[in-house]
Amino acid sequence: MTEEFGHVPLDSRYYIQSSREFGVIWERLMLPNLIKNHDLDILFCPNGNAPMISTEIPVITWIHDVGAQKGWMDPIHRLYRNISLPRTVSVSDRIVTTSEFTKREIQEELKAPSDKIDIIYNGIDKFYLEASKGESIGIPEKYLLFVTSSMELGTRKNLDTVIEAFEILKQEHDTNHKLILVGGENEEIYNNTSVSRDDIKMMGYISKPNLKYMYSNADVFLFPSLHEGFGLPPLEAMACGTPIITSNVASMPEVLDGGGILIDPEDPLEMVEEIIKLQDTKYRRDILNGQQGIPERFTWESTKNRFISTVNKVIDDEIDSGSS
Repeated sequence: MTEEFGHVPLDSRYYIQSSREFGVIWERLMLPNLIKNHDLDILFCPNGNAPMISTEIPVITWIHDVGAQKGWMDPIHRLYRNISLPRTVSVSDRIVTTSEFTKREIQEELKAPSDKIDIIYNGIDKFYLEASKGESIGIPEKYLLFVTSSMELGTRKNLDTVIEAFEILKQEHDTNHKLILVGGENEEIYNNTSVSRDDIKMMGYISKPNLKYMYSNADVFLFPSLHEGFGLPPLEAMACGTPIITSNVASMPEVLDGGGILIDPEDPLEMVEEIIKLQDTKYRRDILNGQQGIPERFTWESTKNRFISTVNKVIDDEIDSGSS
């Protein structure tokens, strides 16, 4: 942060322990008190952790999803979010979220009024839009790619269906595909499939240039998420010229807007069918043509401009309320 915002004063008083749990406490209880020591116009809370108490200045809070309310998080996280997010909605002057889909869920789950919520799409890193293929890393000649923040089975990322589909593909079709998993490691995966360990490779966490190389060289990118507030990996894979198979639920149809292949995320047979169809040159070309131009719609410049518009709304509302 000091490199990016060296010209901005940093006040982290009372931040005495570096941990996620303490960070949440600090953000919700101690940060509001520090506001009094600075001439601030707005408090921006980028991850749903708004103050527990009302503040003297307007609050903008970014709620990325309501996965906890939908039962997708661990029990402790669900309990925390179920208690805290309704209060967040109450103390926030405006809420920002990443899709129409998530806006509807915030309205349904947290009873937030529609006119209080602004939709601001995430942006794709322009690195993935550049012509370079990334930085070489040892990979099989032909592979399916799955990228996630967690390799746990039974989560909303839906690795279970990917494994099941790959098992069917290897058993019932003459294919030399490997499956590459990026993002953490989990030995339990090998215990839940009859596929050889040699056919499933876990890469752990890799650098961005390595990830771009893997996107660019994958035969197919798989992203059958069951619940997603936005979903950047499919856009990154699209930008690298790789056909994607993703979910026909949550935010995916909205964000991808007709691009890629959308399937029932809980149907491994449909996933296998589409992987096989993508081996046909004409079908593959049609899918790739349909994906062109979609990632370019999502830039951080656009995200910034929309957020500035939200800030200006809040300032105007504050001025109006002060003059009335």
